Amino acid sequence: MPVDSIQNGSFLLCESVRSGFALAPSLIRRFGLAGALKTLLKLSSRSRKFYCVLLDCGIVNYGWVNLSFCRHYDVSEGDVVIGPVWTDPAFRRRGMAVYGIKMLVNEMFSRGYSVFFIDTAETNLPMQKVISKCGFGAPVSSYERNGDIR
Repeated sequence: MPVDSIQNGSFLLCESVRSGFALAPSLIRRFGLAGALKTLLKLSSRSRKFYCVLLDCGIVNYGWVNLSFCRHYDVSEGDVVIGPVWTDPAFRRRGMAVYGIKMLVNEMFSRGYSVFFIDTAETNLPMQKVISKCGFGAPVSSYERNGDIR
């Protein structure tokens, strides 16, 4: 999937607590100490990954990735579920989410993954635009969620 570069930007995929520690200062600036520790704890699960887009000012976009698991609907072994995805309000409409998702899909595809789901609400129109800009088609299904997603 072709990706336009982001000036002074980089993409990072954290797959373990160890890789998360390398990002610790940026995680603390973005989430505070408690939020950074919570992120590292989530990374202790082998099925969860964290990705982010970094600029000189820190993390401007991030998202979570689940492998072969979604608590809202059935996925198969080897499926990649992307979401939630967040972009700093000061950097919205600048292509950060599109860049992050495309970089993530390319990385996961290079590792042999080929089925991707992006989890979002039907009412989340900005994310619907991001999904379209990433080249994904119309939603293949919808479901009703009970409770909040975190």
